[in-house]
Amino acid sequence: MRPTAEAFAQALLTRHKQVCREFTAPVSEARIKASRITYGDLCKMAGRGVPVGAGPFLFEVHKRCEKQGFPPLKSLVVNKKTGKPGENYPGGLGTWPKHVRECIAFKKYPHSL
Repeated sequence: MRPTAEAFAQALLTRHKQVCREFTAPVSEARIKASRITYGDLCKMAGRGVPVGAGPFLFEVHKRCEKQGFPPLKSLVVNKKTGKPGENYPGGLGTWPKHVRECIAFKKYPHSL
């Protein structure tokens, strides 16, 4: 992965560890809301600039998770106004609710991707 994708992956792993690991299945709407991170906050957490153009880097994170058999960490990242990921979410927005629930409930992410 490119350095920005690596930074995003590490920030998302940290977010998951800090927020999601305490949750157990079933994952409620309230837990989803508490676990999400906006594109802007992710960029700040990863030490990157503004969120414009973050999509390709997050897609790299998505593909790495997929390759390793993990639920997509990218599912935690949402638009501040809509509370959902962007229109180019892999598999379409219809797959996001399932992905985000799987991600929040997953307890076996490594320390780094």
